[in-house]
Amino acid sequence: MLYQGGMCFDPSCFGVLTRAHLARLGMDTYRCRRAIEQGRLRRERPGVFVVGAEPSEPVERWRQRCAVALVAAGPDATLSRSAAGALWGFDGVGIGTSIPVNVPLRSGVRRQGVHRRRAIGEPVCIDGLPATSAEQTLLELAGSLTAQRVTLPGGDLGQWLSGTDRVELALESALRRGVASEGGLLALAAQLPNRTQGLAVLDEALQRRPPGQPPTESYLETRCVQVLRNAGLPTGERQVQIEDDRGRFVGRVDLRVAAKVVVEVDGRAHHGEDRYRHDRRRWTRLSALGYGVAVFTWEDVELDPAFVVAEVRDLLARY
Repeated sequence: MLYQGGMCFDPSCFGVLTRAHLARLGMDTYRCRRAIEQGRLRRERPGVFVVGAEPSEPVERWRQRCAVALVAAGPDATLSRSAAGALWGFDGVGIGTSIPVNVPLRSGVRRQGVHRRRAIGEPVCIDGLPATSAEQTLLELAGSLTAQRVTLPGGDLGQWLSGTDRVELALESALRRGVASEGGLLALAAQLPNRTQGLAVLDEALQRRPPGQPPTESYLETRCVQVLRNAGLPTGERQVQIEDDRGRFVGRVDLRVAAKVVVEVDGRAHHGEDRYRHDRRRWTRLSALGYGVAVFTWEDVELDPAFVVAEVRDLLARY
């Protein structure tokens, strides 16, 4: 099936077929009914069917549901909002129960979860599924994300994040991956009408960024920046290269919040053993050069932000 607009989307790759597809395969109404009774076919939406059993993996189930929603919405439909954000892999957005979809303004589709929108930038195909552009996804996330509590990998509950905090997480990850640029988003914000849904929140997330600074290097780093900012502490410079008195490279640090105060986040579970040793050697050299170094883990940032704030305040007072 050729997705209108030049994008290939083959729903059969996800086990999704329409009544027209089934008819071409020789499946009339009687055969379809028999296949449903025998569990070989499932009716998901009017005229939309899924072949075989439901996938066992949550992500595969979600991808199949996305394909169903796209087929049901008709040609030129794209995943949008949280579904597009999850497909892009943006931080702060996960797979959910709802599958929001965009269709062109001229579309006559009227269904919950289907939004008529003018495309901003060219839609893209990610893992076989059409989605809104990175820029449009960020703008629509800014207009739809609400406060949510962080759930850590082990199931522990962390801090509450505002909708803007979640947009900032998505924004930093998009910039980090190079699928959007700060300049491009600022230009887009300047071109859109002030009443555009999500524009004010996206602009706020952009204004949080120090001008010209690189994006954070991880979800945890963004969260650490948010914790410091919320406490009224400086977030400083990002990804700073530190040299010794002879101009020799010592290392690159996550945040330099004062001339001699460095903040690092340690997502050890995501690092190999070589990186683990390298990090500790760098921190030792920084301490020898007179830097105050604070190193925080997932548990510190998400479960005990007061500890993070107290430690950084102490370092700022001593260095």
